[in-house]
Amino acid sequence: MQKGVPRKMANNIQSHNDLECLISIMPEKISSKISQETLKDVIELVLDVGRPAEIRHSGGKIEKIGNENIDDNDILFVTSHLQEFT
Repeated sequence: MQKGVPRKMANNIQSHNDLECLISIMPEKISSKISQETLKDVIELVLDVGRPAEIRHSGGKIEKIGNENIDDNDILFVTSHLQEFT
């Protein structure tokens, strides 16, 4: 945590940074349709091949991201932008 920054604010800053990173590795057809506000209470971003992408919110709301189905190229795009897990 940053010195002098309250814990709740530091958590919000980290969440904002994490969401920015998530948006940055999404294909354009997804990233162009999502924002910080869209992801405010997100618990999951679902990319299932053959279905439109979805945002699942903590209150149970499921929001489709556009009408285009996810395909293998979308999954490849995301996985090619991830760093290796250790």
